[in-house]
Amino acid sequence: MNVKSCPNTNWLGKRVFHFKVLASTNTEAKEGNYSHGDIVLADKQTAGRGRKGRSWVSETDKGLYFSAVLESIPFKNPVLFSFLFPLGVKESIQRLYNIKPKIKLPNDVYIRDKKVSGVLTETQVIAGKIQRFVVGVGVNLNQTERELKGLEGVATSLFLETGKAVDKFSFLCHLLETVEGLMENLTEEELVKQVNNSIMWKGEEVYIPDTGINGILEGINKEGYITIRTKDGTTTALSGDLSLRRKG
Repeated sequence: MNVKSCPNTNWLGKRVFHFKVLASTNTEAKEGNYSHGDIVLADKQTAGRGRKGRSWVSETDKGLYFSAVLESIPFKNPVLFSFLFPLGVKESIQRLYNIKPKIKLPNDVYIRDKKVSGVLTETQVIAGKIQRFVVGVGVNLNQTERELKGLEGVATSLFLETGKAVDKFSFLCHLLETVEGLMENLTEEELVKQVNNSIMWKGEEVYIPDTGINGILEGINKEGYITIRTKDGTTTALSGDLSLRRKG
C-alpha cells in the first residue's frame, strides 16, 4: 500500500490509500482507521459488490475501484446525497470526453444504454446516528470487448467509447475535484434539478420489479424519492430499495 494525493482538491482525496488487492474497498474503508476525505483505492477487488449484494467484476488495472470516507455531508437529507457521486461520475465523463452519459436510477451511470459505472453508498450508524458515509464507486475504464465478453449488450468502458486508454489516477482526481465542487456549491434543490436533467428513461414507461409499479418515469422529488406517473396517479418509491427497468 502507498499513499498518494490529488493535487487540485481542497480536502477530498488529499490522502489516497492505494492497495494492489482488497476484498472490498468499502469494507476496508469502514473497518480501517480513515478520516474525512480519505480515499481507499484498489487495483483489484476480490469481493467487490454493488446494491443488494450484487458482485462487481474488478479486473486488475482495468477499472477504477475506490471508496470515499465522509464524516459529514452538506445536505440534511442523506437520501439526496446518494445521488451526488453518480452525478459526479456523469459530469466528469461529460467534461473529459464530450460524451453525455445518463444516470440510471438509482445509482448507475450509463452510456448509450450500457453501464459504465455503479455507486454504492453505505452508512455507519452508532447510537442511532449516522457517524460517517462510505461511498464505493466503480468505473469501467480500459476494458476491451474481449474482457467484457458476455456483457457486450449491457456494459461498456471509457476505452471502448473513446478509443483511448484512460489514466486511472488522473481520472480519479478529476472525479474527486468534480464531486468536491458539487458538495461545496450545490443546494439540495439544485442537486435535484441536476439529477432530473440527467436521468435515463425520463418520460418513458418503466416498471419496478420489486413492487410491480409501472408508469411514466418523472424523476426524483425533493426528498429523493423516485416518482412514477401511473394510471391511478403519481406514486413514489425510495430509490435505495428498488430496481428500475424500461417497459417493453
